[in-house]
Amino acid sequence: MKTRKLLVISMVLILMMSICSSLGVSVQANTYEEVISEQARVMQNSDRSIEIANEALSEYRSEIFSMNGAKEYAYSDDYSGVYIDDDGILNVCIVFGSQKKGQEFDDQVIYREQRFSYNYLKEVEKTVISLMEDSSIFSVGIKQSRNQVDVSLREERDIENIISCLTKKELCKKNARQNGGW
Repeated sequence: MKTRKLLVISMVLILMMSICSSLGVSVQANTYEEVISEQARVMQNSDRSIEIANEALSEYRSEIFSMNGAKEYAYSDDYSGVYIDDDGILNVCIVFGSQKKGQEFDDQVIYREQRFSYNYLKEVEKTVISLMEDSSIFSVGIKQSRNQVDVSLREERDIENIISCLTKKELCKKNARQNGGW
């Protein structure tokens, strides 16, 4: 009886291994040193991205000062955002059809094309924030990596009011609402 169970278990294991092999599934065991080495590489990339971010963005923004003296920026309409990805690489986003500006940074900077300008997203964000007090909206923010404004609310009924307000301000672009973001 034990021999039969062992034979069945062995056959099941062999069958599973052959299925996984044919599907291209493999088990990868990273050593502690490999994991640490990968994390160090990502941290080095992130540090370098932070160092060059101002230089990479300099062609897309100009420095202005607010009335209270705080430093703020004005962005060109061909700029759509910036973020550091999971590999620590700086991603500078530009609007589709725009020309890449500035110098090259080897593999440390990736230029990505996106649909909406950062200025448009800021205007949508500002408009939605103005609705927060009289609605169930509890969070609004620009997700630059996804080129959208994320809006969190407690009640679905507020969606129509948001769309109506954005439409009145001519900010509700065709097909702009997607996956819960603008």
